[in-house]
Amino acid sequence: MNFFVVGAQKSATTWLYNAIGNQSFLLKFPVKEFHFWDSLETDFSINKRLPHKRLVSRIQSAFFWRTLLKAFQKEGFTWFSIKFHIHYLFRTYSINWYVGFKTLSRNKLIGDFTPAYSFLRRETVAKMQATFPNAKVFFVMRDPIDRLWSQWRMHVRDNFNELSYSNVVLDIGAFMIFFQNEGLNKRCDYHTTIVNYSHFFKDQFFIGYYDDILTDPQGFLKEMCGLLSAQSCYDYAEELPLRSNESFHCHIPQTILDFLKEQLHRQYSWLAESFGGHASSWYFQRYGLPCGSERTGSSHYFFTPVDVLH
Repeated sequence: MNFFVVGAQKSATTWLYNAIGNQSFLLKFPVKEFHFWDSLETDFSINKRLPHKRLVSRIQSAFFWRTLLKAFQKEGFTWFSIKFHIHYLFRTYSINWYVGFKTLSRNKLIGDFTPAYSFLRRETVAKMQATFPNAKVFFVMRDPIDRLWSQWRMHVRDNFNELSYSNVVLDIGAFMIFFQNEGLNKRCDYHTTIVNYSHFFKDQFFIGYYDDILTDPQGFLKEMCGLLSAQSCYDYAEELPLRSNESFHCHIPQTILDFLKEQLHRQYSWLAESFGGHASSWYFQRYGLPCGSERTGSSHYFFTPVDVLH
């Protein structure tokens, strides 16, 4: 892989996958999230993802057949799609399988857009860097409470009847159970993500803000293309929807908001003091106090945290 987009979840990674995929210097794979590196840390005995090393086990997985059906419905099996899915679904699942996607690249850049990589263990990030020492890594930060609330609404939408949305989404007990079971505090642990990736990828690790995607998507995309391509080529991405997989709208209740503010105060404080800008605005919005520095007038939408942390 030439680059990774490692999250955060619900921070426009699907928009980036579609927008970057339209660029002439990059090859867009039919699968957005490979979930390879997090599979090294997880027991995949449940049939939710691809990583079954034995083909017979993989074929028995519902994920296997859903992937084939989705490929046929979306692309009708072009020659490239056939080659991709033969490699993706039928080859032995290993580091060689993952590196082997380069053979399909047609001399274009390729990337893996998996938000779950944002909470990889330190030793896994080290393996990623050792395998792809020249890769660039992008992490898009979103206000932690907004991000969590968006994920909770998506969970409710996907797992409950539409008639019960309004009752379930406002239930702090149900939210607390989900928060604990899904490790949402870990999913908002931007500090660990930033420290780990900065340590191993150094100035090849870039942070951007979801806020800037909302206000200037084309400028954000153009700058990211410049960081990816030595030629800084950029094709205008026309009218791509900014919000993919959007859930129903519902304001966060005060009980849940107060709980999250207490849980995430140290996270907000560290981000504001370390990076200022949008992170300082998040802190002020949540706690009503100034913290960190104001956003500068710079037109740059990405920065390398290694410059701040070391």
